Amino acid sequence: MLRSQKFYLYIFSMNYKILKIYVLILVTGITGSGCVGTRVRIEGKKLERYIENSEVLRQSFSGFLLTDPETGKIIHNYNGRRFFTPASNTKIFTLYASRKILGDSIPSIAYAMKEDTLYFTGLGDPTILHPDFPCQPALNFLAGSHLPLVYVPGIFLDGRLGPGWSWDDYPYAFSAEKSGFPVFGNVIHIKKSSMNHEMEVSPPILADRIEIRQDTLHVRKPGDITLGRDEYLNRFTVLYQYPVGSIDEEIPFIPDDLLIRDLLEDTLNKEVLLRDKFPDIWKNIIYSQPVDSLLRPMMVDSDNFFAEQLLLMSAYVLFDSLESEKTIDFAVSNFFTDFREEMYWVDGSGLSRYNQFTPYAISQVLRMLYLEYGQEYLEGIFPEGGIAGTMEKKFPELKGSAFGKTGSMSHVYNLSGYLVTGKGKWLIFSFMNNNFTKPSTEIRKEMTKILLAVKNRF
Repeated sequence: MLRSQKFYLYIFSMNYKILKIYVLILVTGITGSGCVGTRVRIEGKKLERYIENSEVLRQSFSGFLLTDPETGKIIHNYNGRRFFTPASNTKIFTLYASRKILGDSIPSIAYAMKEDTLYFTGLGDPTILHPDFPCQPALNFLAGSHLPLVYVPGIFLDGRLGPGWSWDDYPYAFSAEKSGFPVFGNVIHIKKSSMNHEMEVSPPILADRIEIRQDTLHVRKPGDITLGRDEYLNRFTVLYQYPVGSIDEEIPFIPDDLLIRDLLEDTLNKEVLLRDKFPDIWKNIIYSQPVDSLLRPMMVDSDNFFAEQLLLMSAYVLFDSLESEKTIDFAVSNFFTDFREEMYWVDGSGLSRYNQFTPYAISQVLRMLYLEYGQEYLEGIFPEGGIAGTMEKKFPELKGSAFGKTGSMSHVYNLSGYLVTGKGKWLIFSFMNNNFTKPSTEIRKEMTKILLAVKNRF
């Protein structure tokens, strides 16, 4: 081969090597900036591979979606478009819908005056006679009226429990019944500082329907307490294993119309008549509490009762009736149209196993909240890791780093919300785990490990 030919081949080979290096640099740059999911590693493994190989998570069905709230760009996606049982992550949808529909204040009662009589009906306000709400505008209005009072209970059209709720949860406070005129949170509060002290009951007119006695039929730990109620009667039992110290328990009562009338008479100290029909005249509305005063305990303490009543009050604002399904249909059709195929929503609290959401749908609502209300508002509504509510003791390592909503029931543990990274950047995450049999504490440890790795990377 001629010297000139060798020279040109040498030049070509050098250019080819340079080209390969250039292409490699270009591809690496594109991958690094556009597909961030390859960059986060946990114990030397990519995040998705770590989830698949985790001794804890691989025996469950898990999904993890990480999103940039500013751009909507998906950073990590592991089963993000698969359906999961959300449990209380459902409350994120209730939060958005009720905040949009109700505005600043919740409707409490509707009333009208005819022939020197004041007719009134409940609009689903769960704060009436609730111990956490000393301000009672509706009751103050009724107490201040000099007209005869007539209670009309007719516009509550929901069932007492939500669709798909566990029927045998009815004696437990987390499953309080829905109603049109809730009082005392629709639970009876039984308190005894010791077995030698007098029993305190709220509401007091139910005190004679409670039986407290030692449980001699079951073998449990000393001090254990078992709550009971007849399914269709307001008769309550508190069984304790000897020795027992104090008793401080809540049991849902059945808020039938006669009981509500009696409770109102006892509170207002005046007669309240009961009628089944409202006069065909214009109704006025008494508003009571700021909406956020219900939204925060719903999110921080995961208050199921508030969640359900918020959907009922929203239905009244929209349709002049108390029907949760109507609120859900309206919200899906007007707020969540872009991802309606990624959700099956049936109640406000998430107690129902009929609910099915993808991490993508949850992340989209979280992004809508972020863009419309801002970081400061979200910090005041969502519980903070290691600080408040359901996030206080279960995620102490995420103190100052996460604002999220937990969602748990048997074989389900989820956490969705906002992660504040080491560089101060906000990210949206939805981490869902279903169908596991290991203790949920083990699931939480793995979730914490992954979220901390994401926090430290960004």
